[in-house]
Amino acid sequence: MPYYLSNESYPLAHEPTPEDLRFLEFNLGGRRVVVAEDGAEGTSGETTGPGWRRTVATGNDERVGLGNYINRIKKDKDKEQKERKRPHVQDARSHSPLPQPVVRQRSPPRKKARPSDIYTTAVGEDQSLIPSPLQSPTDSGHVPAQPSLGSGQEMAALFSLPAIVNHFDQLPDKVQQHVLMHLFRRSRMPTIQRVSSFAATALKRDFISLLPQEIAVQVLCKVDVNSLASAARVSRSWRKLVDGERSVWRTRLMEDGLWSGHGVEEEEEKELLRRYEVLDREARRRHKSKAGTPSDDEPMQGANAIGDHPTPYKHIYRRRYTNNQTWLNAKPEHFSFPGHGTHVVTCLQFDEDKIVSASDDHSINIYSTQTGQLRKRLDGHEGGVWALEYKGDTLVTGATDRTVRVWDLETLRQTHLFVGHTSTVRCLQIVEPVLDEATGEYQPPYPMIVTGSRDTSLRVWKLPKKGEPAFEGLSPTAAGLNGGAGDVHAPPEENPFHVHHLEGHTEAVRAVAAHGRICISGSYDKNVRVWDIVKGQCIHVLQGHESKVYSIVYDRFRNRCVSGSMDYAVKIWDLASGECLHTLSGHTALVGLLGASPNYYVSAAADASLRVWDANTAELKHVLSSHAAAITCFQHDETKVVSGSDGTLKLWDIKTGRYVRDLIIGISAVWQVAFHGDRLVVASQRAGSTAFDVFYFGRDVDPVDDPKLERECRPSWERGDPREPQTYQYDVPDTEGDYIDRYRALSVKARSSQIEEVMDEDEHASLEFLEDEMDED
Repeated sequence: MPYYLSNESYPLAHEPTPEDLRFLEFNLGGRRVVVAEDGAEGTSGETTGPGWRRTVATGNDERVGLGNYINRIKKDKDKEQKERKRPHVQDARSHSPLPQPVVRQRSPPRKKARPSDIYTTAVGEDQSLIPSPLQSPTDSGHVPAQPSLGSGQEMAALFSLPAIVNHFDQLPDKVQQHVLMHLFRRSRMPTIQRVSSFAATALKRDFISLLPQEIAVQVLCKVDVNSLASAARVSRSWRKLVDGERSVWRTRLMEDGLWSGHGVEEEEEKELLRRYEVLDREARRRHKSKAGTPSDDEPMQGANAIGDHPTPYKHIYRRRYTNNQTWLNAKPEHFSFPGHGTHVVTCLQFDEDKIVSASDDHSINIYSTQTGQLRKRLDGHEGGVWALEYKGDTLVTGATDRTVRVWDLETLRQTHLFVGHTSTVRCLQIVEPVLDEATGEYQPPYPMIVTGSRDTSLRVWKLPKKGEPAFEGLSPTAAGLNGGAGDVHAPPEENPFHVHHLEGHTEAVRAVAAHGRICISGSYDKNVRVWDIVKGQCIHVLQGHESKVYSIVYDRFRNRCVSGSMDYAVKIWDLASGECLHTLSGHTALVGLLGASPNYYVSAAADASLRVWDANTAELKHVLSSHAAAITCFQHDETKVVSGSDGTLKLWDIKTGRYVRDLIIGISAVWQVAFHGDRLVVASQRAGSTAFDVFYFGRDVDPVDDPKLERECRPSWERGDPREPQTYQYDVPDTEGDYIDRYRALSVKARSSQIEEVMDEDEHASLEFLEDEMDED
């Protein structure tokens, strides 16, 4: 080892020799030859390890210098070459046995030896594998001077390079490694860097492409998301594999805590595939307009092929990961605008384009989500509007004037008026058809509206199709009997959109939650009822609460419902059997708000706290208790909770229960809160006036998330071209047995309803508003 060289100039000068290069043994002409570094293991006997055994040198073994060993290899090669040139004569001598080596033989090097003038040593000379370049004694304190330019020694070294290279070719791999190790020890940093960069290219291997795809996928499943992003930039083949493998991103969703389960990802996957189809269709249209219309049998190429899109699971991961990071860590953009004067905002729903709000001032306002500009005020109700929901361009509202009204959000006009309730319409929901796994049919057979009223009943209506003739709810028969004096509303029996009148509750219906053909209602009569809205029958009466039921949510993932009551309790019910599975206690006041997501239930009460429950085990996970007054509104998902109370709007991490920050402070009350994607909309009261706040937790919008695709993506229950007028399935009678019996035996998935967020002041004195009583008893 060249200890006389400094580490600063020669970085590898003092690096120790690897153990496997300090002691080498070879077969040379049928004899065992040992080449060993000073101090290397090699006394006698054998050394063993897991899966290997090596016979070490004994005192009788011949030890030679490296130069002598190389010279012997050259002579053996020359001799072998001459033997090959002689005529082959087969005699008895050719069958004589070969001399036996001392130990196991190894085949001599296969490469052809060439003449050389390399320095060699005889047996008994210095046993160093690489002789000193200057053949001078070493001195740790003395560094030999470099030969002067043009000296004889330098010229001799240059002329010997071809011979050195030729001899190097004949060496076994281990000896080549040892020679290079000594050369690197004597090399300066620039030389090492150049060799390193030169060798790096040869050492690179496209192992992902060389491996069988199944194994390559398993490798990628073990890689974190940052490494996956880097791998996708290596080459097109790597990117195709990373982007297209569903199992890779499924694993990432699970291991990074972004997996919801219960079929949620599969539903999102189907929706994304429908959106991909729309994008492909638009791409084909552009292709045709630019290149002409191809023949029917001409294949479409390029980006319009569905296989060119990444797996939907990658997009699901990106969407969830980005939303979680921005919501919990980033500072959002924010703007506010006034609305509804000084009145209470009773309902709120929004999307990327518009904000729809209702108030006790009898109006419905439409605002721009981007700017907050008022687009239209919808007037028609004669009382406070307490229930609202829209799907697509169809808006349905219910009010204290006892009517249900349908509006076209594209034309911003009322299209239908339904009468029949005899008191305030307190709650409603639009119910879209879903696939009934038991029958293979979509139920209900067409979109419906379920309304609940203070008149103790529910009514089921058919949702008018877009473009259908307007219906003002007037009865020509009743008008004739009235002598034509004034407008007379048509009774429900004369309304072609009225389907069922559901009776059974004995007091006001406070909340409804529906999915498919199943609807659940909660009432002030302390009961929860389960209905079949296709047949108009009650399936179960769920009894157990000791006071009025104020809130209901439907857990479609487990075929359960959750109810909150003025008795401070939260109950979980099995909808197949009607049994109460759990009673969740802990609140000390009215539980007026409930929410359900795939893995969490959240309850909010007048005791100023929210409680997070494990939906699978019904165990209490967290108590969110930083508010100072009753919770008036909240919304949650699998990542966060946003809650409002008098004075503040707070953000929480639902997985840890950690309070993140206040989004709004210094306000009088928070009326409504709603978030979707990267936007949050809040209706509150400040300085005596009602205001809206819009928060944007910005991120880049992927083309597949473009809200404009909603109009092109038809729901799975619709038939025909989405660009044509909507055509719903016909109402086919149930002819395959009693549905109620099948329902009790089958766990049907159902969607969680929106949270009913308004409580009556007569039941909760701490709230700032009072439902406008217009009922005439």
